[in-house]
Amino acid sequence: PNGIVPQTWLKYEDVGSGQDGAKDLRNIFSGETIFSFPKPLKLMKYLIDRHKNKNGIILDYFAGTGTTGQAVMELNKEDGGHRQFILVTNNEASGKADAGAEGIAEKVTYPRIKTVITGIRPDGTKYSDGIPANLRYFLCILVPFKGPHTATST
Repeated sequence: PNGIVPQTWLKYEDVGSGQDGAKDLRNIFSGETIFSFPKPLKLMKYLIDRHKNKNGIILDYFAGTGTTGQAVMELNKEDGGHRQFILVTNNEASGKADAGAEGIAEKVTYPRIKTVITGIRPDGTKYSDGIPANLRYFLCILVPFKGPHTATST
């Protein structure tokens, strides 16, 4: 019906809000707002925790600021799980993360995950005691599409 606003089934106390996601990210980057609409950390932890497998692999193909990675590490610390995560994001330059060739992957996602692991913010100040984990960064190169190709056999 027209005029009815949908309600959420998720409580703010459980999942937070977009404003909380921005606050979480500002805390990592010493108060600087570097991304407009990050996912709330509480929401990602809530969703991941709904699955019983505490040894699963979580794939976030639109990783953006890396909230999913932080949520996985924090859940593992809280419940003794051994979840792993794969974050995939482009390196799009957006907002204050815009630094020429460096964009969100290099200026936000990687530093966020590194901060959570080491407990040290990009500016060198203490964020937390850190969460022991490994971090690997892979760079994929885009192969330009030059039109349809036909495979033939001889």
